[in-house]
Amino acid sequence: MSIVSSGAGHGGKRTGSTWFDPGAGGHGYNEADFTRKINEKILTITKAKDTTDNAGTSANSNLGNITAKINAGADGWALSNHLNAFNGTAHGVEVLYGSPSSKSKAEEMVAAISKATGLTNRGAKDGSWLYLARNSYPGKKVLLIEWAFVDNKSDMDKLVKNLDKAIAAMLACFGYKDSSPSESKPTAGLKTGDTVKVTGNLYKDADGSGKSSKSRGKSGKIDKIAKGKKKPYHVNGLGWAAAADLNGSSKPSTSKNKTVTIDKLNVYTSQSLSSPIVKTASGYRILKKGTKVKVTATANNGQSVHGSKNWSEVDGFGWVPTVYLK
Repeated sequence: MSIVSSGAGHGGKRTGSTWFDPGAGGHGYNEADFTRKINEKILTITKAKDTTDNAGTSANSNLGNITAKINAGADGWALSNHLNAFNGTAHGVEVLYGSPSSKSKAEEMVAAISKATGLTNRGAKDGSWLYLARNSYPGKKVLLIEWAFVDNKSDMDKLVKNLDKAIAAMLACFGYKDSSPSESKPTAGLKTGDTVKVTGNLYKDADGSGKSSKSRGKSGKIDKIAKGKKKPYHVNGLGWAAAADLNGSSKPSTSKNKTVTIDKLNVYTSQSLSSPIVKTASGYRILKKGTKVKVTATANNGQSVHGSKNWSEVDGFGWVPTVYLK
């Protein structure tokens, strides 16, 4: 039986940067935001139905909308992605199953995630009390994943560092191919599934042979990434390319002074909210509102934040969403 649906827990309607139901938070992470990133990765691989709710105006309506989407879909495995929270010291990953027949699958999943991340295996737990389990139709096999404790810094460090590996290991429990994390996190910010426009040359193979400019100006999706090769990005139906041959790659920028516009702005190692925050000698690089920075490079194909995929490298030392600079 395949995964037929997957959704991010919490969220509902968003006004600016505020969710009606943000879920748990801690150490610069927000459950509603982070689980959406997890869910996007799962959907890219599985092509399952997205049951995430972006319309609810309360916790109850959020749950109701998610359940309605699950019930409207086919029978099969229905995943719900969450982050746990308790007292700052509780730790580990657990999977709740909606019915006893799903217990063995939950046990398999939690073991796989624990092994991939180094997180404590808290086991499979009875989730028959969950709203999603109680209100979903027969045949909807609900599995709720508590990926880590968001209020435990060590947990989140492990999850962020091994996120792609953990997702691949979990999906392997359902028969999906366990792909290398490096294939979905290229250094230029491009990833499999991205739609790009060819602005340079394409090649017959990833080693750079068979140069051709015939596809210049055409668009396509990146469907393969060959780490370590000269031309690592394969554009479906067209050929192989380097980042510089495609739009969406990072470009040097004449240094421009900008000002941070939100209270706290994490600086990430790449153009994604799920990538690690840049570490400094005193902790993590988090900029305060009003901080002056120099934009040393830009990218236009990072993770979408408030509808914009534009990211800026600041002071040559990490990336931030450009929407938070002015």
